[in-house]
Amino acid sequence: KTFSPTKLFFDPDFSVIDCQILNLDVAATRQSAAHSARSDSRRSAESPLRSKDSPGYVLLLKDNTRPQRNLRVAFADSLLGPWRDISTNLTANFTEGPCGLKVGDDWLIYYESYQAHNYSAMKTRNFKTFTDVTSEMTFPPGLKHGTAFVATKKDLDYLWKVSTQMVSNVRLPWVSPVPQAKIDASLKEIETVAKRGPFQPTWESITNRFMTPEWYRDAKFGLFIHWGAYAVPAFGSEWYPRDMYVAGSKEFKHHVETYGPQSKFGYKDFIPQFKAEKFDASAWAKLFKEAGVKYVVPVAEHHDGFPMYASDYTDWSAKRLGPHRDLIAEEAKAFRKAGIVFGASSHRAEHWFFFDNGMYFDSDVRDTNNAALYGPAVNKRTSEAQAEPPDKAFLDDWLLRSCEIVDKYQPQVMYFDWWICQPVFQPYLKIFAAYYYNRGVEWKKEVAINFKEWEGISFPQGAGVFDMERGQVSEIRPALWQTCTSVSKNSWGYITNHVYKETREIVHEVVDDFTCFLVNVVGD
Repeated sequence: KTFSPTKLFFDPDFSVIDCQILNLDVAATRQSAAHSARSDSRRSAESPLRSKDSPGYVLLLKDNTRPQRNLRVAFADSLLGPWRDISTNLTANFTEGPCGLKVGDDWLIYYESYQAHNYSAMKTRNFKTFTDVTSEMTFPPGLKHGTAFVATKKDLDYLWKVSTQMVSNVRLPWVSPVPQAKIDASLKEIETVAKRGPFQPTWESITNRFMTPEWYRDAKFGLFIHWGAYAVPAFGSEWYPRDMYVAGSKEFKHHVETYGPQSKFGYKDFIPQFKAEKFDASAWAKLFKEAGVKYVVPVAEHHDGFPMYASDYTDWSAKRLGPHRDLIAEEAKAFRKAGIVFGASSHRAEHWFFFDNGMYFDSDVRDTNNAALYGPAVNKRTSEAQAEPPDKAFLDDWLLRSCEIVDKYQPQVMYFDWWICQPVFQPYLKIFAAYYYNRGVEWKKEVAINFKEWEGISFPQGAGVFDMERGQVSEIRPALWQTCTSVSKNSWGYITNHVYKETREIVHEVVDDFTCFLVNVVGD
């Protein structure tokens, strides 16, 4: 008679797959406006306008019950159901992949007749009567499941671009240098800490217990520091490590002309040149203090996978190569001595795909001897399409490195970039948040996580301090939030041709936001 989403795959008599929820309220609103604009507003017997007592949503579904395997519709007042008034079958057996699209007064429903080996379509206005319109349509040969939507030329150009960039089953055999037994023991310890304090690894516990640090409310002005081996080429942006392998990019052209082919000189070859011989953390701290800086967030590891600290989980770090110094430790000590709150940021999540373009031509990325730095190098597009998301080994490593930064340097802000919004990170984010906040309780320090809402949701609101990159929120927010931007318009890392913002422009941004302002400076 009725069913709810949580029971879709548990009812022995009714199985549902290939679903789409259609919002009749949106259609009714548009239709009402169109009718109001006409002098003759007579409505047909099949008018899609619904009354207050009519359902607001239609579930367009494939009934996978044997022997049916055909399309039906059900109705509800809420996106969550329960779904009722389940129709009889709308199509013959062996049909699937329904997709509905509102065009004018009609709902067009596309679907695959997979036993007949053809794509079909029907239309309706009230989801009670349906008319086959397959003969009026033209479909590409061999078309199977598809999604129909109204698209602009810009949308189509983007989809074409993305589709040509999707390359499956290409990756480096990345393996952690740490023995699995040690990894398992460390993960167990992390889980223990995450569960033994006042914070538990659930969003309910985390959002109910987190309180914005008082020091954060008073801070207002912080500095973000992007600095790493990418400062050596000093060209393009801090994404040079990726873009130098992107055929057709200015970075690719510059690299070949300046350093030679990527098969002979790759990103790894910049690391010995990154010596940080003039770096003086105390001098930075003195300058920042004089400028009125209240907190500093240096990048502990960027997308390039080269930690600026002494990591136990890779041989590619600033402590073991290049400067042979734990630069994050030096900054933490100097900033705290100057009375500046120390934070750190991790951009490790993006490393899953960061060097993928180097896998498609003759470059040093394809050399498995370099997999510890460049790997896994999985295609970005297939990863974001959830066809090849980060695997357990990578996610475990991400958690270990994140907690390592927490334990070694006790940052009072832990900043994450956007890609942790990928769904597979969710259980790891809960564990990390509980771990970090419980550590803060142990240290008797107020700590906070910075998170974004770009291309998806990572941490929920109330789990930390929301960060808006290079932008502003559209309305007043009751909770403290932060905006981060760079003094440069074209890079977050050091390059030789920065286009700097005017001082006046930055001041205006601070005044407009009237919140915590994390401005990025660059080190060479």
